[in-house]
Amino acid sequence: MIEAFILLGVVLFALGTVVSNSLRRSIIYMGGFSLMMILSYLFYRAPDVAFAETTIGLGLTSLLYLVALRRVKIYSICYVDNTIETFSDKNIHEISSIFLNELELFLEKEEEMESQFSYSTRPLAKLLDQPEHDLIIYKEKDTLYLYGNSSDAIFSDIVHFANIIVKNDYEIKAIFKDTEDLYEPN
Repeated sequence: MIEAFILLGVVLFALGTVVSNSLRRSIIYMGGFSLMMILSYLFYRAPDVAFAETTIGLGLTSLLYLVALRRVKIYSICYVDNTIETFSDKNIHEISSIFLNELELFLEKEEEMESQFSYSTRPLAKLLDQPEHDLIIYKEKDTLYLYGNSSDAIFSDIVHFANIIVKNDYEIKAIFKDTEDLYEPN
């Protein structure tokens, strides 16, 4: 019974490490994988290998990955759509095909930043008050509204990039969150 639990834990944490969209979460899953491996070594009476896995696999490797991740710059992007009740994979695929896939590649190659996407059905006004997102994208009919800060050089690059990539499909309007004149759709 304990063997089955350990094996299931190893498989689940390994899958979580590989499948996760978040680097931080992948590192946590990798730590869980190491913990399950430590339990398996202890179960098979190999305390010396368990000790090595604890210090190297769980401790040192996780610490090195977390330090390396801290050096990676993350650009937080939130896509807002009030017409959708709950986001599904189909909705996210349609949205990504508009221009988010190209935006992710642009941020990775040109700006050397990791993009972190979130999707929300919350009212736009509530999201604009919170500083946690570097870019908020709001689609209304044939217009994409990009909300960012005027002091953010990457936001300016994204606006220029969006005007090139999106072409005639959508009109792009850049709005600065840190100014008084915010456009808030109905």
